[in-house]
Amino acid sequence: MLASHSNKQMHHLLHRYVGAAAVSLIVCVIIVWWVAGEEWSTIFPTSKTDSPTIHSATGQLNPVETISVAREEIKSESRLSDTTKISSQANSFQAALELEDYATAVSEYDYLYTSSGVDESDVYRQKIINHASSLIQNRETQKAIELLQTYLAFFYNDVDALFTLGRAYRNETRWFEAIQTFQQSERYAYQATNIRVIRGQLNYAIGFYVQELKEQQKSDEVIELFQYLTQSQPETPRYFIGLANAYSDQRRYGEAIDSLRYIQNNFEVGVEARSMIKKLTQLQASWLNISKP
Repeated sequence: MLASHSNKQMHHLLHRYVGAAAVSLIVCVIIVWWVAGEEWSTIFPTSKTDSPTIHSATGQLNPVETISVAREEIKSESRLSDTTKISSQANSFQAALELEDYATAVSEYDYLYTSSGVDESDVYRQKIINHASSLIQNRETQKAIELLQTYLAFFYNDVDALFTLGRAYRNETRWFEAIQTFQQSERYAYQATNIRVIRGQLNYAIGFYVQELKEQQKSDEVIELFQYLTQSQPETPRYFIGLANAYSDQRRYGEAIDSLRYIQNNFEVGVEARSMIKKLTQLQASWLNISKP
C-alpha cells in the first residue's frame, strides 16, 4: 500500500513539473518569435505600413526612402537646370537679334522652339517677325530679307514670315520673287482672312510687274509670267485670261484662244472667256486676211 501510494505521489509531482516546464518553454518561444519578428520587419518591411521612415536605433532614412529622396532631388535639379538654360538661351536669342547676328538668333530660336511650350515659343517667333517688319519700316529691307531667309531655311512653312518676306521683296521691286513668296504664303495659309490678305498682295505684285514689263516693252516676259502663273496655280482662272491678253498683244490669237478654252465653262469667268474667244476669233480672221499676199 505504502509503495503504491508513494508511486502515485511521485507520478503526480512529475506531472506538475513537466507541465510547468512546457508552459515556460512556450512563453520563451513566444518571446523569441516576437523579438525576431520586430528585428526582421525593421530590416525587411513586408508592406508600406510596416516600413518605418527612420530607424529608431540609427536615426537615418532606410534605403528605399533614401533612393526616393535622391530621385526627387535629381528631378528638381534637372527642372531648375532646364529653366536656367532656357532663360540663358532666350537672352542669347534677343542679344543676337539686336546685334543682327541672324544665324545665331535663329539657332537659339530653334533650341527655344524645341525646349519650351507652344505659347512661349510663339512669343520668340513673333519677335523675329516683328523685328523684320521694323527693319522694312525703317527701310533696312536687305537686313529684313537676310533675317527672314535665314529663318525660313529652317521653318519654311511659316505663313507670317513668308508674307513679310514677300512685302520686303515688293518694297525692293523684286516683283517675281515677291510673287513666288506670296504664293508660298498662300499655299500654307489655312484661315480665309489670311488667304484674302495674301491674295490681295499677290495680285498687287502681279499688276505692278506686268505694268513694269509693258513699259519696258518686254511682252515676251509678260507671256512667261502668265505661263508660270497658270502652271503654278491652275485653279486661278484669271491667270488664263491674263495669258490670253498677253498672247493677243503679240497677235498670237490662236494661242490666246487655246488658253481661254481651259476656262470657258468656269462658273466665275466662263461668260467673259467665251466672249473673248468670239472676239479673238474675229480678230484672227481679220489678221489672216490682212496677212494674205
